[in-house]
Amino acid sequence: MRVAAPYVPKMAVDARIVYGASYLLTAAPPPEKVVFIQKHNAAIVRTEPHSRSTLGQLIAEYTIRKMTKQGLVQPDVPSGIDIKAEARRLFSSSHCKAGIMQSRALCVRTDHPDGGVPVPISEDEFHWVASRDNIHQNPPKYFYEADTYNSKINGAHFDWRFFNARNLSSIERKAALHKLVTTWLRFSSIAGLHTWLAHGTLLGYQFNGLVLDWDFDLDVQVTQSSLLRLARDYNQTLVVDVDGTGSYLLDVSPYFHDRSRGNGNNAIDARLIDTATGLYVDITGLANTPSQLPPTRKKRLDELQRLYLQNEIDSRNFSQLYSCRDEHYYTHDEISPLRPVLFEGVLAYIPHNVDQILLREYPKYLTRMTYNHHTFRTSLNSWVSNEACDRQDVLGLSCKDPVTLLETKLTKQYTARHMLRQASLSSRSDELEGLRVDSAMGPIIQHRLHTQV
Repeated sequence: MRVAAPYVPKMAVDARIVYGASYLLTAAPPPEKVVFIQKHNAAIVRTEPHSRSTLGQLIAEYTIRKMTKQGLVQPDVPSGIDIKAEARRLFSSSHCKAGIMQSRALCVRTDHPDGGVPVPISEDEFHWVASRDNIHQNPPKYFYEADTYNSKINGAHFDWRFFNARNLSSIERKAALHKLVTTWLRFSSIAGLHTWLAHGTLLGYQFNGLVLDWDFDLDVQVTQSSLLRLARDYNQTLVVDVDGTGSYLLDVSPYFHDRSRGNGNNAIDARLIDTATGLYVDITGLANTPSQLPPTRKKRLDELQRLYLQNEIDSRNFSQLYSCRDEHYYTHDEISPLRPVLFEGVLAYIPHNVDQILLREYPKYLTRMTYNHHTFRTSLNSWVSNEACDRQDVLGLSCKDPVTLLETKLTKQYTARHMLRQASLSSRSDELEGLRVDSAMGPIIQHRLHTQV
């Protein structure tokens, strides 16, 4: 059966997995290019129109070799191209030049010695010129999710094409999100994009420097200039993490030119999608669009009024604000200069005035320590489910949940550093590893934690 388009109604989990896989097998176009990234390097490989099966075979062989090295599978693999070895050869070759990654480059090396320095962003980065050619009167939804029924998994947080989360444990989810955000941050740094944490991801950073315990996706923002570059040079690019076992599809909406909310179907401009699970990073652009009308939704209008009060400006300055397509508004001084921090142990950037932005979007965030059936346990420096630990135990001293204790063991030193506000970077060498369990080991660890006597 050839699957050519997303299926909107809810489906059973297994049916949803098969449906997405059938599309990838029978109709999905191959990526335009493949970018292999290491911590500071990238190698770009262009693909051919007929290379879907070949590319998939190369990625599969590389993954099997990685798992074999870790002892997870037996080394019964036919000889072929060693992707990791070939990537290393490219990275060390004489034509691997320093500089910003360009679409025609084969290999670049970017050491970013000043990675811990605040990054000013000019107002020109947010400038956008609208034209009639960019406006779609009633565009269809571009990004579809994997809606399911009778399942504990919320399919709305997964891309329908790559949905594969029948039994995704919290350990596996956090490991996948860690790799996902690490890949985005490293890719965007190498590509020279201006990006920073936003919304719930920014809230997670502010509490303990980690993804929120209940989150299934990640939110980042980019300047309009960076969004244009992302669409022009990297749309439909498969990003492969050479240091891990992940591959991620960069997909940019064809409607990103239209900066109005419109019918609300396309608030997200782009996504970086984990091809192993379907989890994704939501990427939204900020632009100055003087012709845009103020929001009509009460929640967004209230948020805009708080911005006016915080910045002591009036509605006559509306045309000077930056906004995304979901009608969040910002001043230039709230965003720039971007501040370098550690998020999930990796170099990231946050807006200049985090507190002001979060207080506008989450007015009670400084005093509310319970969100989404989780409580922030101060002795653990982490959010813990109220099912795993008694809600009344705000310190977390009585928590004996094995998954929570493992999480605390892995992240305790890092979160303690964050709580002391020492997460600022002096250089990229401050990045930390080992904060999360390797996703390949997730099911094994999950099973052992719950079978210990």
